[in-house]
Order: sequence, then C-alpha cells, then structure tokens
Amino acid sequence: MRHVTCPQCQERYQVPDNLAQAQCVRCGQALVLETGIMANVGPVEVYVERGPHDPAGTPTALPDRYANWEEMRSLSPAIQRELVELATRALPDMRRVPRDPLPERLPAEMDGWKRAIGTINRSGESWLYTSVVGWACLMFGVTGLFGCGAALMMKQRGQFVVASNSELAVGTLFSLGVLAAAMWYTFFRIRRFASTIWVFEEGMLCMVGRRVEATRWEDIRDLKVSREFGIPWFVIESAEGLFLEIAPDQSPEIMPLMELIELRISASQFLPRLAELVAGAHLTLGVMAFEHAGIRTGKVLFAWPNVIRVIADRQLLFIDLRNRSKWFEVPYSSVSFVLVAMAIANVLIAEHTRLPKTDA
Repeated sequence: MRHVTCPQCQERYQVPDNLAQAQCVRCGQALVLETGIMANVGPVEVYVERGPHDPAGTPTALPDRYANWEEMRSLSPAIQRELVELATRALPDMRRVPRDPLPERLPAEMDGWKRAIGTINRSGESWLYTSVVGWACLMFGVTGLFGCGAALMMKQRGQFVVASNSELAVGTLFSLGVLAAAMWYTFFRIRRFASTIWVFEEGMLCMVGRRVEATRWEDIRDLKVSREFGIPWFVIESAEGLFLEIAPDQSPEIMPLMELIELRISASQFLPRLAELVAGAHLTLGVMAFEHAGIRTGKVLFAWPNVIRVIADRQLLFIDLRNRSKWFEVPYSSVSFVLVAMAIANVLIAEHTRLPKTDA
C-alpha cells in the first residue's frame, strides 16, 4: 500500500502498489498512478531558530502609505490572511454528486478545462410550451381587438351589429388586457427554463433552454445567497447576463456543488474587486457599498475607524461598530458576494490608513 494525495481536494488516502488508476474518495477526481516508481525524497532542511535581531527573521516594515495596488497586494498582511482563509476553507464531500455527460458541442472558451466535477439539473418551463401559449394568447388578443374595432366601424356606418356599444367597449378592454398580458408573458418576463449546470474547477457550463454558455468564476457578475428558509438559494448572473437560480429542493445531492460554487466564485472575485476599490472606484455589492472612507448602506456611512469587524450568520450580516452598543444588521440575501464583502471589509479595517492615493 502507498499514500497518494488528490491534486484537486488534497485528500490523502492509501491505494495498492500495483494500481494504475484510482478515484479520489472525497471529490471523485480520477488519478493516473505510476507503478514501480519510488518517491524521490529530497534532503530535509534543518530548522534553524533565528534571533529577534537576525535580519532574516525580521518582518518587512510596512510603509505609511502604499505606493500602488501592486505594492499593497504583495506586502499587506491582511490581504495574505484573507487569501489563505479563502483558499483553506474545507471543501465539501463530492463523492455522491451527480455527473451528467457533456453536450456534444462545447464553447471554444472551455479549451483546457479539466474534467467536470458534478452536474446540477433544475426543472423549469418548456421552451416549446411557453412559446405556443404566449403566441396563442397574442393572437387571441389581436383577434378580439380587431373584431371589436370592426364592429364599432360597422355601427358607425349604420349596419346592424348584435352587440351593444357597452359590450363592445368591454370586449375591447378585455382584448387589450389579454394582449398586454401575452406580450409580457412572451417577451418581457424572466423565463425559468429547465437548466443544466456542469461545475468545473475553472468555471461552469450552463445550458438553459437552447442556450449554452461557459463562464469562468472570475467573470460572474453577481451572486446572491439566501438561507431564510433553512436551505441555500443561489441567484447567479453570468457574464452574458444569464440568470440562474439554484436550490437543493429537488436534489439534496447538489448541496456540496453549491458550496463549491460559492467558494470558487468568492476566491476568484476577491482580488479583482479589491483592486477596483483600491484604484478609487466605489465598489457596490448589493445594498452595501465600499469606499476609501468606509462602508455605506443606503444613506448611512460607517467610517473605517469606527468599524471593528464584519461577520455573518445564516440570515444576517453584522457590522460591529465602536460607537454603537448594538450591531448593525444587513439581510444576508441583499448582499452580493457575501464572502468577498466580508474579506474586503477585513482588509480595509486593517489597511484603510495605508491605501494608495487616487486621483479622485
């Protein structure tokens, strides 16, 4: 028996020496093993304790103000701490997640992506059914409106019409209502078609109706999570404006995939969003806006010197303030990228006095 480590989830387990291929017991990742080759262990570095005055053991002194984002990114202990926190979060157990076959034609941007980790299937409307119903209601409304209009013109010419003027008026209003409702149903409402989402290490492949789209985690526009009813409910906006609703109400086996999606999106969005803020932009994440001066919720601005910490439970996000006896509460579902918002807040609490100067 020998020990192997999964390159995807870092799970360590034993496999027989003569096994050529194995599958991770945690995430299901397939591993190709080499047999008959012994591990080459390099020389062990001897630990040398360094004194307090040894230059090699002295931490780098932080400047009073960072010159630019690159310097802040490389020197800030708060950024390094949050990166480690996001990278070392425990991964969910992927052994029971479903994995469906991929479509025959894949987008070109998926070149180089690894094997799919799992699949999420969501039931929804049929494209054919909604199209037929919508166009049938449109034709009904147009026909009724045309018929009532023709009857009114015939009456004006003195021709005999069975319906009275009041009946024709009611028919016209009813046809207009059907026509307006049909136009909304067919063209303007957000359709919830049946969807399939393949989750990869690099991003996700979405098939909604007849639309197929691949999106990397760093290109996701929005992620809102609601846990008000005891189960997570995700609303994701892709780079192309595709809205996806994910909930484990139909298949509890997708819960690990939902946790993985939140972790991967948060880890990919943290540094780009923080870089925008450091450059002088106002970063808006749902109802919360981050500025160099502090956190803004609505018309209230909490200056960074008064903010102690930002934490969350399953339903609320809390802002702990020095000048308040009670924590300020924000609904969890109204904040975009909650894990990113908390990480950025922790960085700005520690580094707001050293932020680089901006032209704004």
